[in-house]
Amino acid sequence: MEFGESAASALSREFLEETRLVVEVGEMLFVNELILPPLHAVEIFFQVKIISGDLSIGFDPEFSDGNQILQEVDFMSMEDIKLLPQNQVHGLFRKCETLEDILSLRGYMTD
Repeated sequence: MEFGESAASALSREFLEETRLVVEVGEMLFVNELILPPLHAVEIFFQVKIISGDLSIGFDPEFSDGNQILQEVDFMSMEDIKLLPQNQVHGLFRKCETLEDILSLRGYMTD
């Protein structure tokens, strides 16, 4: 988030920068505190709706042209996500079996 930017505005901006998708930010679902040294983050999860755009690799302005970390963007099924090594997916996928499970999460969690 940039100074003075709301969480919803930051989410919309990040989607556009990194995926080229314009989204409408909906309901806040839950908050997750992630402590994975050296990172300590508070993640806020929202529902989003795609308004326009075609999914493609965008650009992360936090990194220079030659140091972009975005390698791939894709829509994946829960089944495909579950097949990935656990260290490559968010911890919520260990707690949830379906998209409905994720959408029903509320409150404050830790990873």
